[in-house]
Amino acid sequence: MLAAAAASTAYQQKMQERIQAHIKTWADVDEAVKKITAQGYPAQILATKPRVESDCIGDDGSCVAQWKAYSNKLLPLIIARDTQILQVRRAAYLRERDAMSGAVQEANGHLVATQYGAAAQGDQNKMQILGYDQLVVSELEQLIDKLEDAAHAAASATNCGDLAVTMPLTCR
Repeated sequence: MLAAAAASTAYQQKMQERIQAHIKTWADVDEAVKKITAQGYPAQILATKPRVESDCIGDDGSCVAQWKAYSNKLLPLIIARDTQILQVRRAAYLRERDAMSGAVQEANGHLVATQYGAAAQGDQNKMQILGYDQLVVSELEQLIDKLEDAAHAAASATNCGDLAVTMPLTCR
């Protein structure tokens, strides 16, 4: 049972290293996303943006038609860009998931062997073992949050449809 407490201590001692690696990974992702976003959209498509507001108040139908035509050109480009961004985020997520896999398996082995702390030799060891579990779960939750954020961002334009073009601030 002392092995689980020792493993907990070792895992905690490397926490700062894991945090720094996580921060660097996602800073690199943010930089890659900025580069993708900075590419913008082709000028010939942006030049077709209707000069009237997208709410088309008091319109005879031509305003709506103009915005629909513009959306038909721009929306596929928005979705393609979002897909490219999702691929960058997915690759980072998979690298982090793979890096965590061994740590989770090792922690699980110790936690099961100690019956999640119930078989610990002393209160201090029990607290270390329970802290080990909480730390691993917390790091997993952090990774899951990144995955959820990436999925929501990638699905936004697809789910919003034309609103992603006509009312992007409302839709995102």
